[in-house]
Amino acid sequence: RAAITMLKNDSLLLPLKQDEKTLLVLMGKDSTCHFATQLKNYLQDSLQVVVVSSEQMQNKDSLMLSDTIAMADVVVFAQFTKEIAVEQYESMLSHCNGKSVVVGFISPYLLRSYTDCYKSASSFVMAYEMSESAQDAVAKALMGEFVPTGKLPVDMDSVCFRKFDEHQLLSQNKNRYRS
Repeated sequence: RAAITMLKNDSLLLPLKQDEKTLLVLMGKDSTCHFATQLKNYLQDSLQVVVVSSEQMQNKDSLMLSDTIAMADVVVFAQFTKEIAVEQYESMLSHCNGKSVVVGFISPYLLRSYTDCYKSASSFVMAYEMSESAQDAVAKALMGEFVPTGKLPVDMDSVCFRKFDEHQLLSQNKNRYRS
């Protein structure tokens, strides 16, 4: 629970409210995962769950959720995998119109691959792992039972928002460790 990190909540979508239609988009897990079950316990009939399969996540043209996203008041994207086409993710987020919450159950080092996606999210929470206790803690945080106060274990500028020339970085590191 102490590690859960809220990186932003620009549109003040959090905490989630029971009287709002919430769409949960699961990427890398099925609808029986602990996180979906916990959110369902809180939100009951106002929660709709959509599972995005591995095949759909890789195929840029196969996923059309725009109508489903448009009907929701809030869209929560729960990322449990790195196997997502960036274009796919950006497309889903572009249909949210300021009502997206991204939850990363992934390593913070994977943020670099999805920089633009995370920048365009309205709210962004990191859990860093997929354990049931992490899923439970994030559900509680999203519902306002506690305010996430964790800190990123890495510098966002170096991991995510600053582009490095990999060859320059490798040569700098090589020179630093020469004897």
